[in-house]
Amino acid sequence: MAKNVWEDGMRYVMTVSLVLSLAACGSSGGGGATAGEFCPQCVGFCGAGCPKDDKGNCKACGKAPVKANECQLSFFWCSGHKVWHAGKPCVDDESKKCCAETKATAMCVARATKGLAKAKYCPACRGFCGAACPLDDKGNCKACGKPPVEADAIERCWFWCNGHNVWHDEVCGDNAAKKCCTEKKIWILACFSD
Repeated sequence: MAKNVWEDGMRYVMTVSLVLSLAACGSSGGGGATAGEFCPQCVGFCGAGCPKDDKGNCKACGKAPVKANECQLSFFWCSGHKVWHAGKPCVDDESKKCCAETKATAMCVARATKGLAKAKYCPACRGFCGAACPLDDKGNCKACGKPPVEADAIERCWFWCNGHNVWHDEVCGDNAAKKCCTEKKIWILACFSD
């Protein structure tokens, strides 16, 4: 009994912390943060790039998305310097018009959130460098030929529950007997609420 009370208390604390973090994201501007929905299976925010069906599930995978605040980040490809500039164009852009903007959707989190790191990100391909976005021997993205930019990222873990047909932050209470939860760990582009 004591363990269940402790677990319920910890769930409450974690839920309140997440809600406060998301509320702060929206109220502090956090890069224009807005309430959104994220599909852990497809690793994308719901919208034009990841549309939902008439039941509110992701059209691509059929799974229900999770609530998450999102914001838009800007990356500028500089044709003069042959690099990405994060947040604003280079100092030469006003006179040379050498920077082209690419926007990316990021998950808005507090800076103290567990799992934050710097990661190589390709704004042109909208992916983190690694198996999904390999680099060539010069350190450039193999798909677009451009060098990646160092970006803030968060590693998140969700559990898809086949019994409840929802994503959980941890395995559900039925998992020990039914083995109904499957872990999904992913890296997501991050912006900050504080």
